[in-house]
Amino acid sequence: MRVRIELLDVYCNNTEDVTGADTLYLTGGVSDGRQSQPVLTNRMWINDRQTRYFHPDRRVIFDAQVPNSKSVHLGLTAWDEDAAKDWAKHGEWVQRISNQIANELDKLPRDPHQPSQPGNPQDPDPAKIAATLLRVGVKAVDFFASRDHDDNLGQLAVDVPVGATGTELREWRCKGDRYAGILGWSTWDYTIRYRISQVPDSTPSTAVTYGSTIKLRHWATVRNLHSHPHNYGHPGSSGQQQVTAYEWEDDNDLWLIKGPDGTPNHYKLGQPVQHGDIIRLEHVLTRRNLHSHGGIASPITQQQEVTCFGDNGNGDGNDNWRIELEAGGGVWSNNGRLRLIHANTDHALHSHFGFAHPHWTMNQQEVTGFPFRDDNDWWSISELMPYVYIG
Repeated sequence: MRVRIELLDVYCNNTEDVTGADTLYLTGGVSDGRQSQPVLTNRMWINDRQTRYFHPDRRVIFDAQVPNSKSVHLGLTAWDEDAAKDWAKHGEWVQRISNQIANELDKLPRDPHQPSQPGNPQDPDPAKIAATLLRVGVKAVDFFASRDHDDNLGQLAVDVPVGATGTELREWRCKGDRYAGILGWSTWDYTIRYRISQVPDSTPSTAVTYGSTIKLRHWATVRNLHSHPHNYGHPGSSGQQQVTAYEWEDDNDLWLIKGPDGTPNHYKLGQPVQHGDIIRLEHVLTRRNLHSHGGIASPITQQQEVTCFGDNGNGDGNDNWRIELEAGGGVWSNNGRLRLIHANTDHALHSHFGFAHPHWTMNQQEVTGFPFRDDNDWWSISELMPYVYIG
């Protein structure tokens, strides 16, 4: 199972600093007993009734393949920074946290229920891993905060059983009080949201056929290709229907596979889609086709705008997309990765962490056409409903 844990945002109901805003950050680590990832987030200045988002480069705190029936262990500590630091040393601090996590996990007793195999270490006792990560999260502050006293706002220790496919939103409430010297009592109240996604390694291989209905998942960010009845309105936009990558799942993620523009509705129905084929994807709920066009910029990154266009499944030649399978040939299956290349402009369907807008993407992740090729172009099937002929 592929397990991904990402930090989303922080809402402040009440700051810890009685004189003004807090400077909040998190330390700690995540581990499944065999592999570990340290956590040191960006600082965020935050005041009462404000929401702040974790930096896109630091929001994914775990992303790894984990055997079913194992657990992933999360230990985090929230801090209010009381003095300036040299945050340019972030990479050095992360490395020191990582080394300390590894050293502490090596000291744990091994799980007696795990059979011993020559040459292979047994996993540490899962019950002790999260507590160890918490201790590391506290000790780690000594590495880069020894010249001041950062206030500990709360700790989180969570064990996540692996094996339940899906996405889950969780909230961590940091709430407390302490005596604040001459200022009296200090209280604080934070809600930190994070998401846990579990994606199967593979399912029985099934060919993707014309007439199938699918959900497409963006590989790098575990979000579904999505559209909804809201139009772009950013400067220079086409005003057509928005296309985004959605962090949850609903019926606005459903797409129907059709032949290229100008072909009849029964084109190749039930036949497998091949590498190099030109297809259209019709958004099931709004009956508009996935579409792009040269010369019109996307709302946030100013790459090529991607929209849904047309009426009752009819559009134009800018609805055509070419299938490029990672394998470089053969039949598209539900287990393979692919790129969707806009046939008229040769731009890849693309998305990326950290780019959203409250109106022009409805706070969802931007989807664009990208003129080059990178790992943000890969998509895979997250749900497949094959075409079934009813005579």
